[in-house]
Amino acid sequence: HNAAARVTIQNSNYRVSEADRRVTICAQVRNPFPVSPDCELDFSFSVRLVPIAVTAGPSDYGSSATMYFARCTNVACATISIRDDSFMEKAEEEFIVSLQSANTDTRLRVSARTSTVQTTDDDDIAIWLQYSAYTVEESSGRVQVCALINGTSDINSTVRLATISDTAGIGTPSDFDSESHSVTFKPRISRQCVYFNIRDDNIVEEREYFNVTLGRTADLDDRVQLRQTSTTIFILDDDTATFGLTEAEYRVEEGQTLTETVCVELLEKSGDCVVPFSIKVIFNTRDISADSPGDYEALSAVEARIPPCTSLVCVNIETVNDELIEGDENLYVSLTRGFSWDSRILLNRTHSEVTIEDDDSARVTIQNSNYRVNEADRRVAICAQVRSPFPVSADCELDFSFSVRLVPIARTAGPSDYGSSITLYFARCANVACTTISIRDDSIMEKVEEEFFVSLQRANTDTRVRASARTSTVQITDDDDITIGLQYGAYTVEESSGRVQVCALINGTSDIYSTVHLTTISGTAGTGTTSDFHSESHSVIFEPRCARHCVYFNITDDNIVEEREYFNVSLGRTPNLDDRVQLRRTSTTIFINDNDRATVRLDPLVADNTEGRSIELCAVVESASTGCRVEYGFNITFDTRGSADEGEDYSGLQAYLTIPKCRNRQCMTIQITEDQVVEMNETILVSISRSVNSVDYDRSNATITIYDNDNAMVRLKSLYQIEQENVGRASVCAVVNGHPFKSIAFPFYVRFTFNPDSATRPEDFSTTQVDVRYDPVRNEACAQLVVVDTLGVELPESLSVEIELKDDHSAIQISNTQNFGIIEIVDDDVAGIGLERTAYTMSSTAATVEVCLNVSRPEISCPITFPFDIFFNLTTSADVFEVNTTQELSQGEGIEEERRGLYKLLFDSCQKRFCFDVCRRDRTSGDRGRFEMTVTRTPDHGRITEIDSSIGYIEIR
Repeated sequence: HNAAARVTIQNSNYRVSEADRRVTICAQVRNPFPVSPDCELDFSFSVRLVPIAVTAGPSDYGSSATMYFARCTNVACATISIRDDSFMEKAEEEFIVSLQSANTDTRLRVSARTSTVQTTDDDDIAIWLQYSAYTVEESSGRVQVCALINGTSDINSTVRLATISDTAGIGTPSDFDSESHSVTFKPRISRQCVYFNIRDDNIVEEREYFNVTLGRTADLDDRVQLRQTSTTIFILDDDTATFGLTEAEYRVEEGQTLTETVCVELLEKSGDCVVPFSIKVIFNTRDISADSPGDYEALSAVEARIPPCTSLVCVNIETVNDELIEGDENLYVSLTRGFSWDSRILLNRTHSEVTIEDDDSARVTIQNSNYRVNEADRRVAICAQVRSPFPVSADCELDFSFSVRLVPIARTAGPSDYGSSITLYFARCANVACTTISIRDDSIMEKVEEEFFVSLQRANTDTRVRASARTSTVQITDDDDITIGLQYGAYTVEESSGRVQVCALINGTSDIYSTVHLTTISGTAGTGTTSDFHSESHSVIFEPRCARHCVYFNITDDNIVEEREYFNVSLGRTPNLDDRVQLRRTSTTIFINDNDRATVRLDPLVADNTEGRSIELCAVVESASTGCRVEYGFNITFDTRGSADEGEDYSGLQAYLTIPKCRNRQCMTIQITEDQVVEMNETILVSISRSVNSVDYDRSNATITIYDNDNAMVRLKSLYQIEQENVGRASVCAVVNGHPFKSIAFPFYVRFTFNPDSATRPEDFSTTQVDVRYDPVRNEACAQLVVVDTLGVELPESLSVEIELKDDHSAIQISNTQNFGIIEIVDDDVAGIGLERTAYTMSSTAATVEVCLNVSRPEISCPITFPFDIFFNLTTSADVFEVNTTQELSQGEGIEEERRGLYKLLFDSCQKRFCFDVCRRDRTSGDRGRFEMTVTRTPDHGRITEIDSSIGYIEIR
């Protein structure tokens, strides 16, 4: 059995390219008893070549193949197909091949040795930008750029997409964001896109562009090719600018020039340089009641250039002093587009009316140029006087009554600070008239002094009286104040929030800017190397009408488990803070709730050692911190389970463990007891059962395995021979012996496996495999072999028995020399051979007579199960008879003549009857009488006996 021929794979490693599509693998046979130098085995056989997945899977190679060894062939080969899948995979993948027996021929053993097949991938892919150019509106905000893969890949491929400036800039102002993106193509992904930001800058520009490039990364596979590595992004500008006349109406006194007052300006200005190129506009005038050239110098297609980045251009209109007493006269000024006009430049307010005021009439002017009033006075009195170039008398300027409008005009003070316009009435011959404009006491702290203008306007259409364009200034003194204070006295914030918002409030309303300082002050929270917050000072500006202003102070998330800490924020004045601003609640406390967590776990989670040694078990504190992880000491307790018993198998395992402040590892030593007992490996399961609130604990068990260093050996008790087939069963036993030990502390089973040899299953025995529990009292385990009592004479037959442990036990081993035995079954059946008839007759002229032999026990289908031979003896009548040894027999194997008159009859297995011809040597001799013949067994077969009819005669009549 141990000398069986072995088949092994010839090489331990094969290397093949995916494009080869196949790999040829050979195996060779080794026979410890070769037939000849050129022939290992004298028979043919086959084995299976089976592939097994490693990094290459079943989709990368073919199925198993059969290797056929012809007779006397020492080497056979088979081919396994390799799939050329056109996928770019890892540069090398591998699988292993092993041999498996293709039949149950016990003369062969298939080696467990495997061979590695490494397949080299020869595929590649290409990555490129999908389009060579993109066009995008500036207002879209971003542009999507895509890359494609040509081919299929089973690995990750990472490339980089980055912007490069061209006519579009990344300065100030920027047209796009300078960006770089890593794009990863995962397996089977053929398209990836990223967005690049476009800036909408509100500037009227030409079409601009920048580039996006495709580049390699450090870990990109060399088989990846890059194509079309650049694309151009064109930015279409969608901004517009609107220009128009500055005023809908202009006024000028007769004989004066409207100097740089008729102007064109950018109506909606969104930056310092809205139009970066020059434009031209055309001015024209048209008569209404005024006529040219009598009242003014007309403008006809006068061109004016607005330089780049300029928002204003003006022209002059000159009037004529005609020394005529007349009413006001009017003309139109129009604005049109100049040459090569850009469609993105729009025109609005293209017409304005110019009024030429006649200077020959009486004039009304405001008496004083300046008035000062306190807001609390709530009104201001303003007077106007009349001056005529042709007074009626010394006491009468005008001989008629009239009225004018006193109109307030906003400057630093607005319409909410004063009343509306009012009519000023002059009676006949009255030179002075007065009225009041209300002042609003609004309880709003404003600038210390604000002002507005008042001007006169005609209240009717009488052109004899003209209101002077001269204005007067009214200054209002403000007497209000406000209070600024912190909104809350304390804040509570989570450490992980990263910042805390602190707000200040204004009590009252203000129309001026008020600036204060908010500054951090340390408390129990520190600002050192393990800072809990940032030392900061912020200037907070309260804009007009702003009642609340907040700033953020940064909190440091330090990954250390700590107690609750705090720091302060103070409110302070700035040098330019108005004296009317008072500060209240100038400090607030910021409490920081620590939300860091630490986890304590056992280390190692898996440990082992043999009896008599020790194991160190540690508690390890883990968190995101690399230094101190818990700023205070704490205890943890343990749960202990397992098959090992404390006190008997180990000692030194504590019920709890104290971990000091900032100690990240604390250990204890467990001593394993040497007990000299053969036992299974035992385990101690240790887990943490409790910790403090801010420290979590890992519930995973630390598994400590105690390896038993005692051992025992199991062997077969003896070899066996079953003398009587009909006993029905036989005991086959295995015994234990080995290194001295006290006891075996666990039950185990010995597996008996019975394999056919010359004895077959189920004809000769029925037991296949049986597991028997070891009996520690008798120190043995015995299996019952069931033997089948077959009818018929058989040769001695054998079967093998092999023992092994049902389960693996490191402390118990099976003997390498006494684990295998042969059991011989000796047949106890007998059968007899005799003449079918004891008397045969033949006439004197007959040449032959047929003689037959019978096997006893005809009720058995196969009374003798093997070929055998019998002697047929005619020695006493050898001169008269002989047996025909050349005849063709219908049964039996043949007849051999041992010597004259003695013949060996060769029976086949299971043959019950044997007939042959006995011939007379000379039919003319005239012999008469009875001639004896006998049947005897050969000495080789003790179970075959003669029967009563083993002697007979042939009578010649």
